[in-house]
Amino acid sequence: MKKDDQYYQEKAYINAVIMTSPKRREYTDALMQKFSDMAEAEEFDFIDYTFIEDDGGGEWATGVRAWLEVADPSKSDWSLVIQDDAIISDRFYWNLHNLLKHAPNCPISLYAGSVRPMEGLVARAVAQARVHHLDFMIHDDLLWGVGLLVPTYMVKDMINTVNTDEYQ
Repeated sequence: MKKDDQYYQEKAYINAVIMTSPKRREYTDALMQKFSDMAEAEEFDFIDYTFIEDDGGGEWATGVRAWLEVADPSKSDWSLVIQDDAIISDRFYWNLHNLLKHAPNCPISLYAGSVRPMEGLVARAVAQARVHHLDFMIHDDLLWGVGLLVPTYMVKDMINTVNTDEYQ
């Protein structure tokens, strides 16, 4: 898929990584099992997943390592980093598949929050989505880091942009 296309094809491939801490390994194991069960039950072959543990370098270093783990455009159209304590729906794969058939070719936050970080902005974005009959909202910021889905070709530029003193 060309990177300037606004929308992705019927089937987009996702490379996913769970960002975790050794202290929370039980969360990771449960999430890995849920991914495995869903893939088997729904017969999806469009997602590969693994996990990256904090090696003592802290959240930022673990996040960068996680993004670099999934940032191979020859293997996937999209890269997903999801936190170990994310609660995903039983239809997570199906929902991702349908989202990617319709969502714009841009970073996507899979969770926005209803109270924080920006309740008013989220409420306006949801209202705008309803007016335009969209199943997703569009916003200028990624509001929460529970699950971030980014077109794979953007990942390395994203890391380089936020890996500056301005964002640290």
